Amino acid sequence: MELLQLRYFVEIARYESMKEASARLYVSQPSLSQSVRRLENELGVELFRHEGRNLRLTEQGRVFFLGAEKALRELDNACGRLDGHALQGNVTLGTYMPITPLADCLKAFVEEYPYITFDIYMVSSGLAGFDPGALDMLLYYQQSNRLDFHEHVEIGVAERRWILPAGHPLGDRETLSMSDMEQEAFVSMLWGKDQLEELFQDYSHAGVTPLVRYRTNSFRIKQEIMEAGLAVGSSNDLLAETAGKNCVSVRQEGISEKLYLGWRAECYLSPAALAFAEFCRDWFLSPEHRFSASNRETA
Repeated sequence: MELLQLRYFVEIARYESMKEASARLYVSQPSLSQSVRRLENELGVELFRHEGRNLRLTEQGRVFFLGAEKALRELDNACGRLDGHALQGNVTLGTYMPITPLADCLKAFVEEYPYITFDIYMVSSGLAGFDPGALDMLLYYQQSNRLDFHEHVEIGVAERRWILPAGHPLGDRETLSMSDMEQEAFVSMLWGKDQLEELFQDYSHAGVTPLVRYRTNSFRIKQEIMEAGLAVGSSNDLLAETAGKNCVSVRQEGISEKLYLGWRAECYLSPAALAFAEFCRDWFLSPEHRFSASNRETA
């Protein structure tokens, strides 16, 4: 097994695309295909399968990808240390939200570790075939940790907000409760196949059955429905300002969500990811570094 074979395989597996890997590696697709065949013959397993024109990792391929990627990171870090360089590597970060709550921490971290890079994936609508096991860390809301990242640091809080069409009779209120909104028609995002937003779980716990008239897996479609006056929706103060010029946001009475950066305690973290986790722990111990809407307004 050659080191170059591993690098080719990891790049193909990361994007599940010969074309993308070829463009990034500056290696022809036939050469990459031949390299994969030799690797599969040596390992005695099938690493990829074809689904029409798409390339997908097999289960054995995913297992091998996670090990090979970590091994290459370790090797790159070791080579960097031999050359007298600072810690090198890459952190694969998934997020359910805009990166805003983590932005200042990221800026401070890369100033201290300039050779560490980040791959950042939005996972709020599902991972679209991306293996969650490949994520080093996850930025998530209190109620949205469905990937079991149990080790974490709390990084702040986001307040829930109602999103109403401009001109809605309740749009000039400072706060609105669930009971105020009980007669409204709602639009909800779908997280996965059929799971509605967490708001509607809260309604259920309160013994209220809201009318969810529209369901969509597209934030843009949700926004268009609200702007057209077809329904109201729920968001938070991280996302409310992107709701559109024809919408207004009103604070949900007494409801907020804690924000976390998490990782899996039982999983091995690369030196780069471990350094970032430890840095974040120290960073968010300071109250002024924790995210909140009031901190943003006074910054």
